[in-house]
Formats: sequence, structure tokens, C-alpha cells
Amino acid sequence: MQWQFGARTNSFDIGWTEPWFLDKPMSLGIDIFNTTRVQQLGTITNDYTTRDRGGSITLGPRFSDIYTLSFGYALSSQLRYNVAPTRLRAAPSFRRLAPPTRTAMNSTPSIPI
Repeated sequence: MQWQFGARTNSFDIGWTEPWFLDKPMSLGIDIFNTTRVQQLGTITNDYTTRDRGGSITLGPRFSDIYTLSFGYALSSQLRYNVAPTRLRAAPSFRRLAPPTRTAMNSTPSIPI
């Protein structure tokens, strides 16, 4: 569990791992997060705000206390809002380069060594 609260960032991340899922040497992990940041570009201190939300799940067998194989799936969403009006006038391409909402899915196998 991790959390951070401040003037420019509010964040939490909660994770849980079960090393003996279904009473077998297989681990199951779940993680969720939510982060809101006030971003700064150049001299504009409150240029725009981002909100990242998502989670992940991992599952894999353990071959020993050291070696495991895990497969993960993550889903996250990023939202940009409160864009400073001066940013939009100065750089109209900002909207094209930074879409207001983006959703990403990720699946990654890994072998920790």
C-alpha cells in the first residue's frame, strides 16, 4: 500500500499478492491505483491536470523460492483536463499531441531472475 497527498499530487496504490493461490505453488497478485497530478510546462505552474486510474492482475507458477514465471494483464486510463487557456492559444497542437483520454491494455509475461 502506498499513498501520497500534496498540493500538486494525490495518489494511492493498493496491491495484494497470494503466494499459494488455490493451495498450490502459484502466485496471484492484484494491484489498483489512482493518481491525480497538476502538471507544469515551462513557466505555467498549473498548465493541466492528469488523472491516471487502473489496475493489474498477475498469475504464475513458482518453481522455487527464487524462480517464478508470471503472466500479467494491466488496464489503465489517463484523462487530461483543466488545460490552461494560454497553452491552447500558444500551442493548438497540444490537443493533437495529448488526447484528453487514453486507455491502454498491457499483457506481459516475465521471468524474475
